[in-house]
Amino acid sequence: MRAAGIVGFEYKDLRLMGDKCLLSADKAVHLLKKIQDYSNIGFSAISLGIAQAAFDASVKYSKERRQFGRAICEFPMVQEMLVDMKTRIEAARLFVYDAAAKFDKGQDYSLSANIARLISGDAAVFSGITAIQVHGGYGYIKDYPVERFLRDAKTVQVLQEPPHDLKSRIAKELLS
Repeated sequence: MRAAGIVGFEYKDLRLMGDKCLLSADKAVHLLKKIQDYSNIGFSAISLGIAQAAFDASVKYSKERRQFGRAICEFPMVQEMLVDMKTRIEAARLFVYDAAAKFDKGQDYSLSANIARLISGDAAVFSGITAIQVHGGYGYIKDYPVERFLRDAKTVQVLQEPPHDLKSRIAKELLS
């Protein structure tokens, strides 16, 4: 997670007695859901940044790398990969901005944050995989950043709540 700036922490031997707790169990569950929704906006923004970085690296590389006497960005297959990356990134950006705007306005943002997290995570992983394809064999070596983008994208995608759990939360919100 070198690109994402995320660290883990752990409590060891922490004991809380009932009278030392700040919230009741019901209030704690509600607060944890709010924290999760809020953090989903942050994780969405991180995923969006990773996807954008993978795209930017791919555009730059495709303009510099020459094959058969021309830049690989001139090949239709590479162009299609770049377009697919960009369309997913821009769609994710709209969802992330929508969730953040709802939060800023004090509106209910839970569903928007969850959808933004799902869409941006998928866009980041897709962009990481596609960036490796654009870079060819160079995509796997540490001389280029794209191998890190894919690792970070997948890590952020499963942090706190894997996609299938996130889909279950979204379904519950849609059906309630």
